[in-house]
Amino acid sequence: MAAEMYERVESAKQKQSLEMERERINFMKQLEVKRMENFVDAHVKLARMKHAKKNGGSAANGTIGVELASSVAALPFLSNPAYL
Repeated sequence: MAAEMYERVESAKQKQSLEMERERINFMKQLEVKRMENFVDAHVKLARMKHAKKNGGSAANGTIGVELASSVAALPFLSNPAYL
């Protein structure tokens, strides 16, 4: 009787531990995605500022979109599902 109760308690503790680990991993993934989004946003803002400075404040010719798309696409975490 005591052995069965011990097994149930240990099993419940193990399940709770696994669930907490899953939640921790999920949180870390979300945190990493947010960090990467912030990195990309900063990268885009810097590219826009450099482009605007290079063109004397006028960024209407459309090349910035191509430049940003290629630079963002080159970031590995956006195309690798391991990061998501």
